[in-house]
Amino acid sequence: MPLTGAAGTAARLPILAEKGLMISTSNFRALLLALLPLSLGCAAFQGGMKSVGETGDQVKGAAEKGKGEADKGKEESGKAKGDKGGGGGGGGDEEDGDRLKAKEDKTNTPIDDKLDPKKGDKADWRKFQLGGRRDVLTVELHWDEEAVNLDVDVFDAYGDRVGKSPPKMEGQSIKRVLIQVDPGLYYVRVSAPTDKDKSIYTLAVKWKGPQLAVKPEPKPEAAAAPVPTPAPAPTPAPAPGPGAPVPGAPVPGGPPVPAPPDPNKLFGSIINAVKDQGQTVLVLDKGTAAKVRRGLSGLILEGGDGEKPLEGGSFVIEEAQDGRSRARTPYNKPIGKNRRVIIMLK
Repeated sequence: MPLTGAAGTAARLPILAEKGLMISTSNFRALLLALLPLSLGCAAFQGGMKSVGETGDQVKGAAEKGKGEADKGKEESGKAKGDKGGGGGGGGDEEDGDRLKAKEDKTNTPIDDKLDPKKGDKADWRKFQLGGRRDVLTVELHWDEEAVNLDVDVFDAYGDRVGKSPPKMEGQSIKRVLIQVDPGLYYVRVSAPTDKDKSIYTLAVKWKGPQLAVKPEPKPEAAAAPVPTPAPAPTPAPAPGPGAPVPGAPVPGGPPVPAPPDPNKLFGSIINAVKDQGQTVLVLDKGTAAKVRRGLSGLILEGGDGEKPLEGGSFVIEEAQDGRSRARTPYNKPIGKNRRVIIMLK
C-alpha cells in the first residue's frame, strides 16, 4: 500500500539524497513539522468519510428493514381479512327453524319438504289460520325413508303443544295427529329426533272449515289507528208470512229434522282393549263392510255421548275384516266407559 502524507515524504528523503539533493538536518526537521498537520488532516478526512459511509449504510438498512416489516404486516392483515370472508357461508339460521319463522301454508294441500339434521335443518315450522267452527283437525305426515323416524306436533297461538306426535309403528312411515280445536292460529312442527333421521316428507293439514289469512305482526312504528265509523243500526228482519216455518221451531206434525250426518265420519264402538308393549290394541265393531281399511285414523270419544275426544286417544287401523277391525293407540290407561270411537274415512 503506498504511503501518504508526512510518512510518504519522509520515506522519499533518502531517494532525494541519492539524486544529489542535499537537505540539512535543521531544514529536514522544519519540513517534517510543516507536513505533520497536513498528514493528520488527511487521516481525519479519510476517517470521516468512512464514518459517513457506514452511517449511510446503516440508515439504508434500517429503512429497508422497516419497509419489509410493513409489507409483512400488510400481507398478514390481508390474509386475516380473506380468512374472515371465506368462513361466512357455512351455517346461517334456518328460515323456518323456529316458531317465529314459521311459513304460512294452505290447508288440504300436500306440502313437500325435506329435513337434513347434519346440515342444520332439524325442524320445519308452518302456521295456519283456521276459520269456521270447532271441529277435528287432522295432521298427516308421510316420509320417504322407511328406516328413519320423523315427528309432527301441533301448537296453539301461545306456543303450547296441543297435539303430540304418536310413536312410529313398525314398518310404517306415516303419522297422524287428530285433535278437536276451535278456530284460530295453529302451528305445525315437523322435526327429526336424531341426526340420522334425514328424509323428504309430505305434510297435509286437513280442515273442513275456511282458512283465513294470518294477521301480520304489528310494526313498532305503526301510525295511530283511525277512529272507527259507527256501524249503522241493523235492519230488523221482516216478520215471517203466514205458514212460514220459524227458525228453530219444531216442524208441525213431528220433531225437528236433524242435519245430515258427515259422510267422512264413522262412529263405532270398542269391543275389546288389550295392553301391548306400553300401548293398547283395540278391537272395533266396524270393518270393511263400513268402508274401514288399514291406515285410517280415528279418535276415542269421552263418555256415552258427544264428540269430545279422549286426550291421547288417537289410533290407527292396522287390520280390517268384514265386520270388525283392529287398531292401535298410544293411550295406555284403562278404557273404562270411554268405549265410543270415531273413524275418519278420509
